[in-house]
Amino acid sequence: MRSVVCLRILLQTVPALNYALAMSGIRFRAYMIGTLLGPPLPIAAYCLFFDFLAEILHLS
Repeated sequence: MRSVVCLRILLQTVPALNYALAMSGIRFRAYMIGTLLGPPLPIAAYCLFFDFLAEILHLS
């Protein structure tokens, strides 16, 4: 489960990751929990970064 979380944090938008995890012998429970825990951190970082960028460029 820890490796799925790390992979989802680092390679969130790589479609091949879904195929690789599907072909691996990982249990569905570990896959599901890792998928639910991994993406929120990068998504929050993207949101904060683009909000900061919009304020710098006076787009808000």
